[in-house]
Amino acid sequence: MKCKKYLFAITMLTLIVLAQHTGIAQEKGIIIVHKSVPTDSMSSSDIQDIYMGRDLLWDNTVKIEPVMLEKKHEITKRFLKQILDMNYSKFRRFWLRKTYSGNKPGPKYLDSIDRMIEFVSQTAGAIGYVAVTDIDKEKLKNCKVIYVDSLPAF
Repeated sequence: MKCKKYLFAITMLTLIVLAQHTGIAQEKGIIIVHKSVPTDSMSSSDIQDIYMGRDLLWDNTVKIEPVMLEKKHEITKRFLKQILDMNYSKFRRFWLRKTYSGNKPGPKYLDSIDRMIEFVSQTAGAIGYVAVTDIDKEKLKNCKVIYVDSLPAF
């Protein structure tokens, strides 16, 4: 009986390690923008500038409207870590300080993937992110997928 427990534990540990190394455990994400946004690719630093409030206009014409999913979404954690190089708490503290010092309130927070896609598809200048598994061509018909650092997904 003890041998079966050890074998089970070793098997589960192996599966967890394999899942992490093969990307099974983490969904890839994509950046989406409204179809009116005049670009098809951006660097991570371009996206950081947008989400940190340093860039406010697309090509000095259309207001940038960044949106975020709430903390409960795994893709939010991945976006913050991979693209912005910070965690959710640090990001929120940054915007609380900026807001209290008189700056704009920062990105709009949405509670679902569907609301994120709907907002980006209906709002000129909007930028957001979704998991690759959430791609629905019909819902994304007014959106463009943006390559980040020449890669289709983060």
